[in-house]
Amino acid sequence: MPVLSAGAGARLSGLCTCHSVWVCPVCAPEIRAARGAEIAAAVAARLGEGGGVTFGTGTLSHSGTHSLRSTYSLVVSCWNSVNVDLSVRKFRKAHGYWGFMRTTEVTHGQNGWHPHLHWLDCWEEELHGADVIAYRDLVFGAWSRAVRRLSDRKAAPGRAVVVLPVRSGDAESMGNYLTEMSVNSASFELTSITTKEARRGGLGPFDILAKVYGPHSHPWVDLWWEYEQSTRGRRMLGSSQGLLKRLGIGVEDPVIGDVGEVLAYVKADDWMQLRWFTEAGLSGVQGVVEAAAVAGGQVAVDDAVRMLLGLPGPLPERIPDSVQPELDLGPGDDGGMF
Repeated sequence: MPVLSAGAGARLSGLCTCHSVWVCPVCAPEIRAARGAEIAAAVAARLGEGGGVTFGTGTLSHSGTHSLRSTYSLVVSCWNSVNVDLSVRKFRKAHGYWGFMRTTEVTHGQNGWHPHLHWLDCWEEELHGADVIAYRDLVFGAWSRAVRRLSDRKAAPGRAVVVLPVRSGDAESMGNYLTEMSVNSASFELTSITTKEARRGGLGPFDILAKVYGPHSHPWVDLWWEYEQSTRGRRMLGSSQGLLKRLGIGVEDPVIGDVGEVLAYVKADDWMQLRWFTEAGLSGVQGVVEAAAVAGGQVAVDDAVRMLLGLPGPLPERIPDSVQPELDLGPGDDGGMF
């Protein structure tokens, strides 16, 4: 497995890729980041041509008694109801509607599972203040009627549906908000989708996965299992027919290739043993290997692997103190996976 250069640092490559945007901590961040860049570029181009773009969010009330599967299905049903609502369709037709791009996010907090939608609507021309408000009210009306018809829950005015205009300076941030997910490759720490909900104390799916490897893991295992089962077969990112092609965005998910200079290699057998150590609670294994590659190339990586595996051999001076592993016999409570 090669260790590639990545700017001023390094990253592991050659890992098996499954292309899952829901449950894979390796594939998901790269796919979503690449798609976010595509969306940002397309939105900027649309606005530069004089077109309009609005950003929307849809959610509903939820509690710890509601399963993720039921709440997720209700959110999707409400969104489908918006798209077939006669008043919404009339407004869209009158204002030169191109179509939508939408994504689903899932977090978990004190009130249980919180799946919600974000979407971008593209228009022939820019929507001004009164039109944005009118469109928001129509979407909320269709959304709230669906909530009442399909459940005993409520859609709160001003919170259940939000629609905002997108300006030229917002194109990049809107693209990232639809798709952003990050992984701290230096410490192999998994982080969640970046949402306001998660920043208020909720947990994203990979935060939950991180806690699976911590103390008292049983409730987190159950939550992760529920998340995995409830999202299986669902589409996280979607769009109306023909919009991606019209905007010049690839229909298929971006394929992320390995780029960068090869600094060193790690043997597959060694990496499998290192993975066993990380699952036992050894902190920072991947970060040590990557930092060693930057500090001393193949020789330093070989020495670092030998040291991590406890194999005989001198500890070289080539690996500076800054990249020595911090041996943590048990993972802490800071959300880190290892």
